[in-house]
This record gives sequence, structure tokens and C-alpha cells, in this order.
Amino acid sequence: MDPVTLYAALTGEPFLLTLDEIGKLTDWQIEKVYGHARDKKTGQVQQVEQVLTSRMTLAQRKAQYFTMGQALRVPLAELEKTWTEKYGS
Repeated sequence: MDPVTLYAALTGEPFLLTLDEIGKLTDWQIEKVYGHARDKKTGQVQQVEQVLTSRMTLAQRKAQYFTMGQALRVPLAELEKTWTEKYGS
């Protein structure tokens, strides 16, 4: 994106940043926060995980959930209980 388009985007809706505020941003902030995909209805930043999770099958979500839970040392019984409450068996 060229600088003029970038400044126009950051000073316009929904950001309304001043040139001073833009000058304090890092390249990472501009790319990862301001340039990130947004929900078309709400304008909220769409997290990469949300996009990927929406494309996963239930079995893939379950595997990811249990893998992460075990990495965080959550007891297996608690993971199973929470999963069953939300998704059933």
C-alpha cells in the first residue's frame, strides 16, 4: 500500500488517527492491527484463529482443544466435561 493510501485509511473511519499518532506506530502495528481483516458487519478485527477455526471440522476442533488443554495442564476429566457441555459427546 502506498503512503498516501495508508494515511488516508488511518485518518479516516473507523480509526480517525492524527498524523502524530500515525507517526508513533510501528510497521508491525500498521500491518497486524490496522491492516488486519475485519468483520464486514461490526468492523471488529478478525483474528487469524477465528478464521481458521471456522473452517475446521468438529473433530479437528476437538483435537486442537484437547491438545491445548493438555499443554496448559488442564486435567483430562475437566476438558472432557467442558467439551461435552458445549458440544455433546
